[in-house]
Amino acid sequence: MKKHIVAVLLSLFTSQVIAHPGHGLDNAYAGFMHPLTGWDHLLVMLAVGVWAAKIGGKARWQLPLTFVSAMAFGAISVSYTH
Repeated sequence: MKKHIVAVLLSLFTSQVIAHPGHGLDNAYAGFMHPLTGWDHLLVMLAVGVWAAKIGGKARWQLPLTFVSAMAFGAISVSYTH
């Protein structure tokens, strides 16, 4: 329970983190396209897919859905703080 509280509290400060300095994400289109075309995100998506397939069962759709949901939440939280 303590870890969950810490995670929630830390998520409130996501606007203070600059996750991709030096990528030139200076406009909305570049920021939107980066998760879809950036090699770092594509590599993680591939790893999540392989991991989900290896686990099997419900994880085959739950892990990728959780990953995409977390990215969407991050995008929404950043857009509301700027």
